[in-house]
Formats: sequence, C-alpha cells, structure tokens
Amino acid sequence: MIAARRALLALAIAGCAPGGSAVTLTVDANGMVSAIDHLQVLATVAGATSRPASVALDGAPRAIPPAFTVGLSFDKGASGATTLQVTALDAAGRPLASGTSEPFTLSPSQATTAIVVLAGNAASDMAAQPHDMAAGDLATGDLTTGDSAMGDLAMPDLAVSDVAMPLDL
Repeated sequence: MIAARRALLALAIAGCAPGGSAVTLTVDANGMVSAIDHLQVLATVAGATSRPASVALDGAPRAIPPAFTVGLSFDKGASGATTLQVTALDAAGRPLASGTSEPFTLSPSQATTAIVVLAGNAASDMAAQPHDMAAGDLATGDLTTGDSAMGDLAMPDLAVSDVAMPLDL
C-alpha cells in the first residue's frame, strides 16, 4: 500500500512520462475566491489516497472567477476510478476554499479532463460549509408575504395647490 501511495501521484505542470496519465484539471468556484497562491491536491485512485501535492500557480495570487486549468501527471502505475480533492491556499498556507471532482477513470498512457468547483465565499455565514439552497430554511413558508409586508411607502401627492405661490407678490 505504501508503494502504491508513493507511485500514485506525481503532479507536474508538464506532460506525463511514458505510460503515465495526464489530467487537465479545470478549477472553478461557485462564488468569489481570491488571493489563491497555490493548490493542494489529494488524488484517490482505485481506493488509495495520495499524499497532498502542492501545485504552484502561474500569476499567483489568482482569483476565481475566471476559472483556470492546471495540468497533472500521474505515474504509470496509477489507474482506475479517480477523484481529486482540491484546496485553494493563500500565500501563508491557509485554506480559502475546497472542492472534489466527480469520479472519472484514470488509464495508463491516456489524457482526461476533470473539473473541481470550489465552494467560494458567497456569504460569510456560508463559507465554512457547503449548503444546498433547497434546504428547509429557505422553504416558501419562511418567505410568505406576511414576513415581508410593509406599510405604503408612496409619497403624498404634491398637487399644484400644495405648492402654489401666494398671489400678493
């Protein structure tokens, strides 16, 4: 198992070695993520999880949006059902946002693509954990007209008689 973990993931911006696999990873976010210095990537291939690998970013610090791509290379021994867990880190190594790819198949000597959507900072109270916007706290019962009813905000009519000048000038 240790040998499998060592050989599992060799990340590089360049192409893969003979027999290795290449993944073009698109990193996007569902909100704004800024000050990204580098990425930490964990790959789970055929049930074995790699050690964290650091991926430097050209033009760091970067922000999402817009999405960007990085190239990943895997050793020739890595194949099977694969997921990528990506964490965006600032220059001090603090996590900014993270996400996991949908499963895909990694095959020797093949190139494939993957997408990771980071949970961005859409709102401060939602940044710590992902939320499904269909959750019970946003059900229609919470947003009835009674909750948002307001008094009439219309201004009184300013008829000509209200602003008429006195006649004795």
